[in-house]
Amino acid sequence: MTGLGYATGEYIFLVEVDLEELPEWLVDFYEKLIEEKVDVIFGVQDQRKGNFFERLSGELFYKVYNKLSDVKIPPNHITARLMTKQYVQSLLQYKERELFIGGVYELVGFNQKPCLVTKLSHSETTYSLIKKLELLVNAITSFSSKPLWLIFWTGFLVSIFSFSFILYVVFQKIFLTVAPGWTSVIASIWAVGGLLMSSIGVVGIYLKKIMEEVKERPYTTVKNVYRKYD
Repeated sequence: MTGLGYATGEYIFLVEVDLEELPEWLVDFYEKLIEEKVDVIFGVQDQRKGNFFERLSGELFYKVYNKLSDVKIPPNHITARLMTKQYVQSLLQYKERELFIGGVYELVGFNQKPCLVTKLSHSETTYSLIKKLELLVNAITSFSSKPLWLIFWTGFLVSIFSFSFILYVVFQKIFLTVAPGWTSVIASIWAVGGLLMSSIGVVGIYLKKIMEEVKERPYTTVKNVYRKYD
């Protein structure tokens, strides 16, 4: 986002620095952008790189995110994209600090078209399972309130079940002879306690995101800008 803020061209080409995404794609992207008369051409992998686990975890990431999020993103999209100046200007109006860039790309709108590419693989991926889970949580909480609604409905259902169980216990106490025990009490305490803890955790994630947003810290600190002029 910092780099895009300094870009001044009529078209801006974004690409990964590890050269697994080829700079030569710019030619194909530009031809497709002019031909399709769109604002953005973005790369989509024909097949995810890596071993079976990496491909599977990547597919699950997109499926879970698109299922829970209000803003859908194309599966297997990559960093490489060619954008018009108007699109970039609209993109820069989004000031999130807890940034999930893939969702923001789609939220901006405009006419966007994918371009099928084959991404190179020079080294092992640095995205571990833990990092993917962290990214998934950040992505969902950035673009969806469904987890909060899920907490509400889960609590509602648990309340109905608890009330029904209380009626059952009262019925047993009045009409049946029941041996005293702590099993049901302990089970109920642990079940409700676990539900409360997980619910507080989800709410805490949203509160943390609010805290980061209201600080309005800059993305980066820029000391010097190096440009080449003719």
